[in-house]
Amino acid sequence: MTTKITLLAHFFTDLSFLIVDFIQICISTIFYLLKQIFFDHLYRNTYNKEEKRKDCEKMPQLITAAIENPDLEKEIDALTENLSEELKALVKEAFLAGTNEDFEKGYALCQEILRREPGLTRVKSLYGQYCFAQKKLDEAKAVYEEVIKEDPESEMSFLYLGMICHIKGYYKQATKYLKRIYPPKQYMPFYYNIYGDSLLNLGQYKKSREIFYQEVLHYETTGIIPSDVMLDGSFQNLLYLDITLHHKQYAKDLASYYLFLEKIEMTDEMQECLAGTIVLFSTLQHFYYYRPLFLEFVTYIKEKNYLTGKYAITLDSAYTSWESYYMNDDVRVSPFAVQFFASQSGKQFPEKTSEEITEILSHQWFMCQYYPGHKEELAYIQENYPYNYVQTAEFLKKVDQNPDKMAQRILFNLANHLNFKNQDDLIPILNHTYAEALKGKKDTF
Repeated sequence: MTTKITLLAHFFTDLSFLIVDFIQICISTIFYLLKQIFFDHLYRNTYNKEEKRKDCEKMPQLITAAIENPDLEKEIDALTENLSEELKALVKEAFLAGTNEDFEKGYALCQEILRREPGLTRVKSLYGQYCFAQKKLDEAKAVYEEVIKEDPESEMSFLYLGMICHIKGYYKQATKYLKRIYPPKQYMPFYYNIYGDSLLNLGQYKKSREIFYQEVLHYETTGIIPSDVMLDGSFQNLLYLDITLHHKQYAKDLASYYLFLEKIEMTDEMQECLAGTIVLFSTLQHFYYYRPLFLEFVTYIKEKNYLTGKYAITLDSAYTSWESYYMNDDVRVSPFAVQFFASQSGKQFPEKTSEEITEILSHQWFMCQYYPGHKEELAYIQENYPYNYVQTAEFLKKVDQNPDKMAQRILFNLANHLNFKNQDDLIPILNHTYAEALKGKKDTF
């Protein structure tokens, strides 16, 4: 939905033009609003730019830890057998820099070593890892492309090339690199997540599910959790695909996820991830069969008290979302009422955009006009959709007492928000938009 609310402040003398733009803002569908409210204010646990940045920092340590070579000194000795003592010491220092997570030092050491001995492929691979750890992605890509020419069996190099392409959004190229080593000879954290997410972004849902399941299977088989957040992401995507594909393994995968949640510490970061999972799953309720399952999932999380503090609000939002889908299908609830309650869903969030404030205030003004002739419908909504109703209960109580007074107060606030010098100029716009809103239709899923 395109909004042009800034035009209202600059061109309020042209009412016909304003009406068109205001309609674009206020005539919203329930699905759009739910998606906007949830995704603008809460965290979705998928690969956004910030997570990619964090992963750049985490991946080298996790990968190194997972494939740590107990015979590293022997490997270095074999690698440096024909080198001078000075160069041998530099190589050893370069490897140890990674153990100490001193990537800048390791980067500089590798440069110096390769300047003297450019044919050391193993050091070149280490150099690529240090480039990646410092977010020098283009340089890392060039290094690993050289490495796979010299050593076509280097699984680690294909993994890093896949990760780099994934971070840049080149999903098709990422899958080409990652497919070359599937299944990997040795477990590597992030391999399945990156491969699965690349396939998911390409719309290859069945193959993506298969890949994410491999990460979960590794955990189920070994009990090893390389990273709580990473494995949570694997479960989230696996379950998302189970729901989308109507996969028969959903119940089994969900049970495994519950066991995982019991094992880990529910840190602030993990609560953020879990809140994001609820948000994501809430958007899958256009599948009728999933709605009762979504309710079961949210109720389980609530009963376990996994979300506390600022994340607890996600649960109320989830119940509101669940109700909204049923409200949308309810013949006793008008399209306008559905639209009104959806528009008010973001009120509890402290940070709101200018468009969201306009959405809230304009629909409140509409409700002041609507309420007197539809009290029975509002009473029905209060009884049957309590999570939606409670968020506007105080407002509706005041409207019931004096709708004209509330309408005037809202008009004043809306005019101030939109920088209207004369609030009466807003009335014809609101009247026209309200008339159009009454003609609205419900979404069909």
